[in-house]
Amino acid sequence: MRPADYRSRYPELKRIKEFEGLTAVQLITIWWYANPTSELVTSIEDNTLRIKEALKRAKFTPDRTLNADLMKLNFDEKWANAIERMSKVEPGIREKARSMIEKLITNYETMCDPEQYVDKDKLKDIKKFVDATTKIAQELPGMITKMEEGFGVSHREDDDEENTGFDREYYQNAGD
Repeated sequence: MRPADYRSRYPELKRIKEFEGLTAVQLITIWWYANPTSELVTSIEDNTLRIKEALKRAKFTPDRTLNADLMKLNFDEKWANAIERMSKVEPGIREKARSMIEKLITNYETMCDPEQYVDKDKLKDIKKFVDATTKIAQELPGMITKMEEGFGVSHREDDDEENTGFDREYYQNAGD
């Protein structure tokens, strides 16, 4: 993924205060280094080797001073906070939501088949068909938006408990 695309692909990242002020290439470097789904996190235990590979994958060439600090794992406060926060991002619910939406769309496809509205006497209930397809037509754009924009998955802390879930406001307003 190109660094410039990261926040547009996952718009909820724009609302995470620890990521404010980071350039796109810094954010993608931190993602490679700390996100639980990054293959580097799961395959490179040595943190120095992992930050080196993260810089390479993100195509980020920091200035000499920053590079030296990064290679010593001497992160400034902004980087340290962003790394800690990125390590808490839980994308699993995003995949579950995507799977659910894909199943709904498949079910909608079936519901749009007029043959589904034929009763035992081979009579079609046109009203049920029209009602179902009208509702599907209204819901589909929002579902597509949620799939394309990452479902607004966010991390929040309530009562000192870590929670990962949907950003309710984003989710309810997607497609508006």
